[in-house]
Amino acid sequence: MWVGAFAIGGVVFILADRLRRRRNRRPALITVLSTYDRSSDLAVKQTYLRLNRRTRRRLGLAITASGLVTVGFVVPPINFLGVSLISYLFLDLFSESLLVARDEGRLRANFMESLFVIALIATQYYILAATTLVSFNLGSLLLLGTQERVFKRTIRNALNIPRFAMLASSSGQSLEIRLDQLEIGDVVVVNAGSTVPIDGRVVEGLATVDQQALTGESRPVDKVVGDTVLATTLVLSGSLHIEVERTGEETVAAQVVAALASTLDYRALVAARVDEFADLTVLPTLGLAGIALVAVGPLAAAAVILSNHMNSMRLGIPLTALNYLDLIGRSGVFVKDGRALELLAEVDVVIFDKTGTLTMEQPTIQHIHCFAEFSEDTVIALAAAAEQEQQHPIARALKHEAADRDLNAIITADNAYEVGYGIHATWQDQPVLLGSERLMQREGVTFPAEHDALQAESYARGSSLLYLALGTQLIGIIELRPTVRADVTPTLDALRRRGLRLYLLSGDHETPTRYLAEQLGMDDYFAQVLPQDKAAMIEQLQAQGRRICFVGDGINDAIALKASDVSVSLQGATSVATDTAQIILMDQQIKHLETLFQMAQTYRLNTRFSFAGATIPSLLNVAGVFLLEFGILAAYGSWLVANGINGLSALSPRLIYRPQRARQPDNSADTVGQAPIEAYALPAGGAAPNSGGAAQ
Repeated sequence: MWVGAFAIGGVVFILADRLRRRRNRRPALITVLSTYDRSSDLAVKQTYLRLNRRTRRRLGLAITASGLVTVGFVVPPINFLGVSLISYLFLDLFSESLLVARDEGRLRANFMESLFVIALIATQYYILAATTLVSFNLGSLLLLGTQERVFKRTIRNALNIPRFAMLASSSGQSLEIRLDQLEIGDVVVVNAGSTVPIDGRVVEGLATVDQQALTGESRPVDKVVGDTVLATTLVLSGSLHIEVERTGEETVAAQVVAALASTLDYRALVAARVDEFADLTVLPTLGLAGIALVAVGPLAAAAVILSNHMNSMRLGIPLTALNYLDLIGRSGVFVKDGRALELLAEVDVVIFDKTGTLTMEQPTIQHIHCFAEFSEDTVIALAAAAEQEQQHPIARALKHEAADRDLNAIITADNAYEVGYGIHATWQDQPVLLGSERLMQREGVTFPAEHDALQAESYARGSSLLYLALGTQLIGIIELRPTVRADVTPTLDALRRRGLRLYLLSGDHETPTRYLAEQLGMDDYFAQVLPQDKAAMIEQLQAQGRRICFVGDGINDAIALKASDVSVSLQGATSVATDTAQIILMDQQIKHLETLFQMAQTYRLNTRFSFAGATIPSLLNVAGVFLLEFGILAAYGSWLVANGINGLSALSPRLIYRPQRARQPDNSADTVGQAPIEAYALPAGGAAPNSGGAAQ
């Protein structure tokens, strides 16, 4: 009977396949993503709706077939219809596996799925065959639904990262505006240390640009008038006026596409790794089935084929990965690169930049020390003018202080930022220097007699100093006091309990860096570190076998973020930091690091559990076929066990991490349109001595 039903199912499949081929092909998901615009949230929804509709149709047919063959026990003629429907669904599955085998020249793991079903049909276990098809399609539907949620959350997170550009004006001053407000023909100003926000053409200026993020070429290139520059490249030195050739909305869209592509790539990477292993089991399974056919009989051969449970792992592990990404996204963390989740489980050293990560984003101006008869207002106004085109925390603190004092604006010219040193500018035909002590020393600035005592007192209080000079004369020192974030101490305690070593890295002087390191109980600290030295220090630790997670938010941190194994930044940080980092804390709360490390560890355990859950029952059942005369029911029972283990592994994140409503950050003025954020209660689970090793 089953042969005739199989033939009818085949005829129906051929007719349905020809009908599908006549329909116009709709764009695939990756095509939709590559043409992302503001309506793409709807486009993604429509694409998944189409994919879900197809999978739901298959699921409905499988459930119908299951019902028919069940009723067929009582009314045998109905069994014929059920087997015909099962045969149709099998041929749909089998044809896809043959197309893959034809295109790649080898049998893939999906071929075993079709053999799994045909073995059940041939041995007349129709109910089990129908149940298997229900399981396949139900799993695919669950995977699609989870992937859709992850993609939508990725779009929202990518759009919620505020991006700004400095728009040139006729007055000579630059105006900070949102990137999506730029139009073609506008001219933006990009200074040293800033990321180029848009694609355009240089109309004024000269600069050295790092294009490694786009081209992979590590050697910087010089850009002059007439040259084309691309978004996400980094200006290392000089300054550029760039005419916009692509609207800000298009640029934002491209960045969203990049985030979506990264998520899609990671999903594909996880699936590819699982498939690679599953593919290796195809020929051994067929070989063992052939031996069983000769040595034991056809039922034993079918049982061996049913012993290949890799299909449960091919669904379970990618679904586990997507569930973790979805839960992390809901907690206010934007994982731009899913591989970071895997690497976090291997990290043994966490390095924190001092300013803006462990301390509040903007330091407090504690005191203004004036020299050469300059007033506090003049020092603040001149410092704010020099920092006018910068967006880092100290620049914002100076501009806010000037606004609070209601000072008349001072206009400086030729403002240029030198990474690791500070600002060069011109005011009233005199050179202006604003930055670190090392900048003043290099430029030959004269220090007053009281400088050393003032510096010692300030450092003893844990303050940092910002120097301002006109020509070679020091006119002011601005004392900046960092405020440790409220969530830092408990977070660091939790990381220590996980056995992680914690380092503090800063370009600041040794004394305030040591003060903060001792206050927080860091394992070690490194002070007066230039940006390029940060990366060298990370590479040195990596050469010793360490796995590094670097947490930073400034222009000076970009090189270190690239060099580390896992990079973390905060929303509201400089564009170059958020563009470089693999993980962004959307609500600027360091406490999420504890959840991240916890989830990374359980994710690794879950994937290993899924792997064991698929392979161990498979091996035991094959041994049972040859040694204990296991049959079809035993093989199917072990397949159900493998599916149960992988299903439990995939769903366990949602059982372990209980969502709790989290407070929005106090400094939410810099955030834009964020979706509600959830925190997660972690399952139940002494500061190391400070070595005080300052790097000079």
